[in-house]
Amino acid sequence: MWRFLFGLLCCCSFMSLASLAVAQTGDRIVELEIKIMSAADGQQQQWAEVLADVGIDRVRLTSTASSKPAVSEGEFGGQKILKISGVLESNGRLTLPGGNFSLRDADKIRALVSKLRADGAEVTLAQKLAFGLTAEQLVGLSETLAADVSFETKGERVGEVVKKIQDSLSVSIGIAAATQAKLASAEIVQEELQGLSVGTVLAAAIRPLGLVLVPGRPVGKEVELSIVDSRMAEEHWPIGWPIEKSPGKAAPKLFERFNFELNRAPLSEALKAIEKKVQVPMLFDHNSLAREGIELAKVKVTLNKKDQTYFGAIDDLLRQSRPSLKLELRVDEAQRPFLWISMAKQ
Repeated sequence: MWRFLFGLLCCCSFMSLASLAVAQTGDRIVELEIKIMSAADGQQQQWAEVLADVGIDRVRLTSTASSKPAVSEGEFGGQKILKISGVLESNGRLTLPGGNFSLRDADKIRALVSKLRADGAEVTLAQKLAFGLTAEQLVGLSETLAADVSFETKGERVGEVVKKIQDSLSVSIGIAAATQAKLASAEIVQEELQGLSVGTVLAAAIRPLGLVLVPGRPVGKEVELSIVDSRMAEEHWPIGWPIEKSPGKAAPKLFERFNFELNRAPLSEALKAIEKKVQVPMLFDHNSLAREGIELAKVKVTLNKKDQTYFGAIDDLLRQSRPSLKLELRVDEAQRPFLWISMAKQ
């Protein structure tokens, strides 16, 4: 057994053809040292066979009484080298930075090695949050999407709005052929979104088409965005975010007081007049309104109240729709406030 193992390890111990290709492409060389607990001696040959085919450039096995998995990165002769220290536990499982594996987990180990080679340890082993991105990547993306939209959107085709943003954005936006067909439709943006941030505008503009914005990061590449069918996305970039400060500080004009006298006025006109007064954009969940057959211009509202806040007045007016609508104060990626109007939960 030891002759077989020695021969196998010799093949793995020197730079392979794969590692020569790595040196030429600039990816990391991945080296693995396995510390073998004394009780795991009977598993060495099986693990040597598994590790010979998972994309590691060099493998070395040593005996140890106790050890912990670790990883380090360095550079030699202009080539990045990533060194992994793993532990073959007494139960026959291999513990590496990034996971604990059995002999049946060759594909999982191969995937981990591929990510380490392309992205390095810091990114690969960092805690992943939403969309599989690290905290640093999410902050960077949010900052990019906080840029304001400087052109008028109301009445523009959704596809044109997306193209203008796509041309100005440093993050790439992938659009599949089926999605392109939807964006080529005559659907227009019904609100004026100028002045709001790119992330919120994109998410709001494509929603009526049944599309959503999904961030992601392919292995070895930069963070990117995709516009996909909402039914294909487990999670997507939201239309705005919860406010972190008090509503009165986030949008003070909304909480100024006024005397309201409305008698069977169209809801659409009443909201438009208030929007102009408070200068806080109103965005509507057109999908849910359409499903319920609600047309704001046909909903008649009445409101006779003195010394009422604008926010309270809007809420009163929305409740007069059947089914009723609900009001939510949100902020875009640059912390600019807007109102999100959608169906109230029944």
